[in-house]
Amino acid sequence: MNFYNFDVWSKKIYNAIKHKKHKKIILLAGASCSGKSFNALRLAKQLGCWGKKVAVISSDNYYKSFARIITEKTYLHNNFNEQVNKIFPQVLKIVYENTKNVILSEKFNAQNFEKINKQLCELLPADTAKNFMIALHKEYLSYNFDEPSALDFDRLAEDINMLTTIKDKEVYYPSYQFDLCESVFSAENKIISKDYDYIIIEGLFVLRPELLQKINPKYILKTAVNCDISTMLSRLLNRNVNSKRAANTQEKIILSFVTNIIPSYIRYIQPTLQEANLVVDSTPETNEIEDVKWQRKYPVSDDIIKIIENNKLKLVSSTIQYDFLLEHYNPVTNEHIDITLRKENNTLNKLTIKSNKLKNTNSFDNLEEFNLIKILPERTKNINLLIKMFSQAKYIPTIIIKKERKIYEYNGYKFKLDYIPELGNFIELFPMPIKNLKHIIKLLNLNTTKQVTYFDIYKQVILNKEHQLKAIELKVVNPDKNQLETEFVKQNVIQYLLPFENMEVQNILKNIFKNEIDISILGTCYIEEIESNFSIVALDVEEGRIFFKQKLNIDEAKKIIEKYNKTQKHITRYNIVKSFLLTANIDEDGNNYKIRIRFDRDRYNLEKAIGFTKTFLNDKTNFTALDKIPKISKTKLEEEMPELIEKNSTKKKSTKKTKEKDNKPTKKKSKK
Repeated sequence: MNFYNFDVWSKKIYNAIKHKKHKKIILLAGASCSGKSFNALRLAKQLGCWGKKVAVISSDNYYKSFARIITEKTYLHNNFNEQVNKIFPQVLKIVYENTKNVILSEKFNAQNFEKINKQLCELLPADTAKNFMIALHKEYLSYNFDEPSALDFDRLAEDINMLTTIKDKEVYYPSYQFDLCESVFSAENKIISKDYDYIIIEGLFVLRPELLQKINPKYILKTAVNCDISTMLSRLLNRNVNSKRAANTQEKIILSFVTNIIPSYIRYIQPTLQEANLVVDSTPETNEIEDVKWQRKYPVSDDIIKIIENNKLKLVSSTIQYDFLLEHYNPVTNEHIDITLRKENNTLNKLTIKSNKLKNTNSFDNLEEFNLIKILPERTKNINLLIKMFSQAKYIPTIIIKKERKIYEYNGYKFKLDYIPELGNFIELFPMPIKNLKHIIKLLNLNTTKQVTYFDIYKQVILNKEHQLKAIELKVVNPDKNQLETEFVKQNVIQYLLPFENMEVQNILKNIFKNEIDISILGTCYIEEIESNFSIVALDVEEGRIFFKQKLNIDEAKKIIEKYNKTQKHITRYNIVKSFLLTANIDEDGNNYKIRIRFDRDRYNLEKAIGFTKTFLNDKTNFTALDKIPKISKTKLEEEMPELIEKNSTKKKSTKKTKEKDNKPTKKKSKK
């Protein structure tokens, strides 16, 4: 696939179609904010200068109504019975009639949901209607216009076929209102085929097979736009803020870009660009892409450290960095998408994206090296807020790496020396011309066959090592409630405690875990419900760690709860961080807060685990041990963090003395 600047691209298009009268339609595809509309209008103007009449249509006008998008996805993504299939048009009508002419944020408010539910219950059994409403609500919360299912390919193909095969045909194409997310008729959107030599149709999915299979290839020319990721985000921020489009705040735009637009490009758009005959490069003139290709990391030995010390290289700067890896996996497409966040001096200074499905194209080679943080507005650089946003979109924080980074300079060449505890030293070279790169590789005697990523090395270390995860529950003192509500992922949790001593419950566990569980080491068992998702959790009796956790379907969970549940406990939980290192979350029970920290005892002591967790909370937050310490022995606590139990110990001693005093026999006064 060749990339051209606009002048060459437009000339090649003209040469490709000027002697082929049947070539009526020019399809122009590309990622969101890649410059499709801009280049379509430029191309129309350029062809006009060469004496051709050109119309431009955006496929955005062919989006389905929002009600139709999520209702269809609700039905397709869930196993509803044939009864729903038979009345699906009626279901769709109910959803649409109750949400039409209402802005997106209010379409599915509580009142409208209640109306829809009431009308569905008249058509469907109560359980089916309830399950449909739950699924509908989930689709509403995760809507995405950057998926092919949002586009009405049938109507678009029908209009293209009429314009190419019927002479003098008048076609009225729809107009889409993004504030209402609905398609409406517009008398102004009229095209008469005989009035135009060419019609340019631009859009995300115009090279998708759902469209190409419905139109005659002899009438179309397939083209595309290429653009780098940084430019796309910059354009998106400028375009959508204060507009009528769905994502209209900086936070929503960033979240949508990272979790919807880029994955959609990788999954649905990029593969179709191979269909394009001609591709225009919409990236601004920059050397960034060329330079980034030469940024590399290499593991280094102590000998190389000695070379650095012996040559007395100039130390430019030294700092501590934390890198956070957030991972998302789609089992259907076998697609991994990773987000990396970096914090330095308590400030976010990196946000990058990487996918295992990304093909090597001009702008997306080494995609993870494009640092989006340069484009983010200041108020969106709160790392806790970003972690919360991405976690809610199912991008789970899995690894945190602490780096001691030093930057050295030698004869004008700069490089980074990173020390990662327990992983060793690494050199990362700055982007530089190839000639300089070869010189510094020779100076440092680097093994260029071993290029690495820190996260991959860390995963190997984790996978090759048996872990001894331990847990402790502590009382949280002075947490910032506003910070918890604002920055961390909040979940309403219901826990149903099961009588573990009951043999039937033990047999259920054996069956669920396929007899791979040693019942003798378990002490507590409960079912946890979070947003109508159920899991069964088994804790080990000695350490109180989560030993097994397995998802349950709703019917199975309710059956167990109904038969065996003893108590029901409601908790508000704030997820702080999840990683191979530790998991920490704060449970709010009434006016009390309790933090549960799970961490790898082979790699981290209690002090380090708590210190790590504190980096996510305000400075005034403190942890003290609960009166009962079932997770780690009191002796172990005294060894590692005596200050945690100092108050408790004093209190217990005091209480003990009081009891002893109370238990002393009182001498009766003898009567004289």
